[in-house]
Amino acid sequence: MTTTKPQKLILILGLSAMTLGACHNIQYKNPSAQPGQQHSVKQSFFLWGLAGGEEINLKALCPAGVAEISSQTSIVDSLLGAFTGGLYSPRSVDITCQSGTAYRVEDDGEGTMQVAALPSTSN
Repeated sequence: MTTTKPQKLILILGLSAMTLGACHNIQYKNPSAQPGQQHSVKQSFFLWGLAGGEEINLKALCPAGVAEISSQTSIVDSLLGAFTGGLYSPRSVDITCQSGTAYRVEDDGEGTMQVAALPSTSN
């Protein structure tokens, strides 16, 4: 079976639309936060994104708070999703922690408040 030039063009345009049309970016930015450490996390979704994706423990990752979160489906992620027919759909998550020190304040039960700095995490 030979393909003609118009058929190849339609095939290329169709694959491009499926791949590039699936790219997206969701971003949250705290305008008053000073950026600190950065972390990148890959999340795996299955069945066209209907299942999977683990929760990211932001308190453990960024004890001082979050300055910015960006979740996106990159071109590579889209190509993997298209190659598997949507059975596997990865997403990339970039997290920027707020700089500074986080503190834990606890009541010792005797009317005194105990303040302790939380340890910082490293990349």
